[in-house]
Amino acid sequence: MASKIKVIFKPAMLSSKYRLTKAKDFKKVNAFGRSLFCRFFRVKYLANNLALSRIAIVTSTKISKKATVRNRVRRKLREIIRLNLAKIKPGYDIVIFAQISALAKNYQELQQELFTLLNKAKLIK
Repeated sequence: MASKIKVIFKPAMLSSKYRLTKAKDFKKVNAFGRSLFCRFFRVKYLANNLALSRIAIVTSTKISKKATVRNRVRRKLREIIRLNLAKIKPGYDIVIFAQISALAKNYQELQQELFTLLNKAKLIK
């Protein structure tokens, strides 16, 4: 009898020190941060006086009522950020709001548009 081998794939996560999680930090970025828009995202950012940048990704139910659809977009964006974290200037809190048009786009299109927007905000080294 052949034994079954269960392979579990666990994608690498963005380290917790690079995540923006506290409600007071979100409120501060929303109240005082600068905004930029593009077809797929809205980005708000604010200097945080830290040695690193913290990033949050927001996907609301306006994008889709299904959590699986929202999570797919969120996972793509987190992976883009994780792989390119060294290119982002330290010292900023960044909140990325996904738009409905991001659902139909693949990884490369999302990556290109996100870095165009971050470059426009002068958040790229």
